[in-house]
Amino acid sequence: MNPEAFDGSDGPELQRYLTAEADSIEQLLRLADAVEATNPARSMYLRINARKRALQLLAIREWLDLR
Repeated sequence: MNPEAFDGSDGPELQRYLTAEADSIEQLLRLADAVEATNPARSMYLRINARKRALQLLAIREWLDLR
């Protein structure tokens, strides 16, 4: 996602995106918990992916706060 593509009129759309992305991160972490016992490598991959996406989401929110 390119946060620069959003202008001030995109508030509701942007909020929906941020909420959906946060929900997606939570789903990844729940899935990682579910597969940890049977597939630790997959669980680690899911956790890394969730962390990466969380950092991206945090960066977008901080960038938006600076605008």
